Amino acid sequence: MTAMAVRPTGAVTEAGTSRPGVSEEVAAAERSWWRGLMIGVAIGVPVCAVLWVGIVAAALAIADGGWPMAPALGMAAVVGVFAGMFLGGWAGVTTQAEALDHAERHSQHLE
Repeated sequence: MTAMAVRPTGAVTEAGTSRPGVSEEVAAAERSWWRGLMIGVAIGVPVCAVLWVGIVAAALAIADGGWPMAPALGMAAVVGVFAGMFLGGWAGVTTQAEALDHAERHSQHLE
């Protein structure tokens, strides 16, 4: 059986699963923020990796043929993964920032 704790705001939650002083609305907004981050990274990584591989492949096709393709395309894929993690994470967080800000402001007004 799970122990239950009653928070001062009157919300009943499982013991140990919530942080003191954080309303349920803020906690839900934070979960949404993290979900946006993960979805943004999941979309950004493959898109940027393919984009970078395409750019490097085009550059190598235009340049003289003496360059080895495999190491350059591998490097492009790694750079694309890093770019996708950054840009996708940024985009995902940006989409959820307003909801988190609204929840925090609403929570502060209730206190």
